[in-house]
Amino acid sequence: MYKLIKNELLKEIKKKKTIIMLFMLVIIMLFSNIYMLNSRRTSSPQNRIKQNQKFIDDLKINLERSNNKNNKNDIQNKIKDMESLNNELQFEIDNKDLGWRDLAERKIADIDNKLNKLEDGSIEDKDNLEIGKKMYQICLDKNIEPVYTGDKEKALNVIISIIRLMSMFFIPIFVVVIISDSISGEFNPMTIRMMLVRPVSKVKIYLSKFITLNILTVGSVLLLELINFLTLGIMIGFENPELPNIVGGKYQNDLLNGVSLVHGSMYLLPIWKVLMIGIGLQALYMICACAFIMMISTISKNSILSVSINFVVCVGTSLFVNVVSRSNFEAIKTLYNMIFAGYFDGVSVITGELSRTMKNPNISIYSSFLIIGIQLVIFYLLGTLIFNRKEKTI
Repeated sequence: MYKLIKNELLKEIKKKKTIIMLFMLVIIMLFSNIYMLNSRRTSSPQNRIKQNQKFIDDLKINLERSNNKNNKNDIQNKIKDMESLNNELQFEIDNKDLGWRDLAERKIADIDNKLNKLEDGSIEDKDNLEIGKKMYQICLDKNIEPVYTGDKEKALNVIISIIRLMSMFFIPIFVVVIISDSISGEFNPMTIRMMLVRPVSKVKIYLSKFITLNILTVGSVLLLELINFLTLGIMIGFENPELPNIVGGKYQNDLLNGVSLVHGSMYLLPIWKVLMIGIGLQALYMICACAFIMMISTISKNSILSVSINFVVCVGTSLFVNVVSRSNFEAIKTLYNMIFAGYFDGVSVITGELSRTMKNPNISIYSSFLIIGIQLVIFYLLGTLIFNRKEKTI
């Protein structure tokens, strides 16, 4: 098995497309760094308020043009969220001369004041305020400086944003291009015949390819992210790894309010756990994508057809997430949430943003690992079964 993996790895590394894609991975990561660091420098509270206000103005224009009641409610909720964020940023500006502990205490006092003024029916606002108060209280109790604004973010926050940025578009393209002709590409030069006459079981051949391609894709991405994280830490420093982050929010359709938060669904996790879970979901997504792409490559026997199908499923899903989320057909959203490709952005799963976007309270960290894991096993077993029968059809 070791020799099979070694030979496959050497063969894949020598391919021009592999060299090009690995080079592109480095370049895209570099540009992601530049983009995030530049955003960090320009993300002062004043600039963020201006940017948010422009977004609010655009949302108000869309609100006037919309004729869909649910869409209007969603837009109104977004406007409300952005205005709340601007109030928080203005609070920081007004108290900029305070030390972080004094500022955190002021924020807790401000939250208590808002809680006292809340109406009985404002459950979502109450949940948001209470989890925010708990977050700042933990920071005070553990002597952790809250680092949540863009111009103060350090390596952990920045690498999480970069992972998300990469996962949205380039990672799906990367795995599709690297893996799509892994089996189908062997049919044109008929090297498939040489593979199948080896004194090695077909199961081992398929497994060696699967392991090799995961080493190449998952290994390359994770290694580069690790190097990038350490480089960012040297440049801008590291946050306290115990810095609490609000995660786990679940959202559902609400006839009156558009999208509403499921009461009690938010909780706090240290930022290092957020990063580890995000990396875990990213890796599992790529492994599952590898199993799916290899299965399609085995079935198709044609590289162009294999690339086309895999591009539509893996890349198309990430590109059309916003189109699907705005659809009024719940069946489409349900289907979308049942396929592995819908979980390309693990960070949005952790934060609850995917649940909010798709208006689906069933999306959680646990369910995401379960859905991707089950499909990984199914795709791999089907691919192995199909490949094992190849010698009878060639």
